[in-house]
Amino acid sequence: MIMIDVSRVPDSGLRVEKDIGLDDLVDLAEDTSLACPVHVVGVVRQIEDRFTLTGSVSGTFELVCGRCLEKFQQDFGTDVSIVLHRGETNEPEEAGPDVGWLTFEGDTFDLVEAVREDILLGIPLRPLCSEDCKGLCTQCGANLNSGDCGCRVEIVDPRLAVLEELKTRITNPNSK
Repeated sequence: MIMIDVSRVPDSGLRVEKDIGLDDLVDLAEDTSLACPVHVVGVVRQIEDRFTLTGSVSGTFELVCGRCLEKFQQDFGTDVSIVLHRGETNEPEEAGPDVGWLTFEGDTFDLVEAVREDILLGIPLRPLCSEDCKGLCTQCGANLNSGDCGCRVEIVDPRLAVLEELKTRITNPNSK
């Protein structure tokens, strides 16, 4: 937890620059962790009886490739815009798809909870170590990025077996 005291927010705003430790964000998603602390830079401002946090979040995910199952690291960064409400439970009218909101009690809010959703939204649904990842061999399970495994690629659909036979006749006309 990284608590921010809103009672100390001056009229010009309170600059926040914090690193969120790995222990604070251990429950991100399956096969996803952080390679280093998440860096948060922003400004907390008071607008009437509410507060806003605007800034950016950046860090490095450690992910598992959806094709070859190898671990890899990927940098992320996103802008954050959060409306903070003291003690309110209903979503305000100004909250929209690009503006998050958080309720808190007393004079402090948890910075980790404020940016957790933005970090989670940065995790790719199907992470790839590279766009041209070849994945795993369907027969032996070897990582095809490391080289050819030597398995013969068979036509899975038996309806296409005639085409395989035709290809063999064209490339080797002496065989039957």
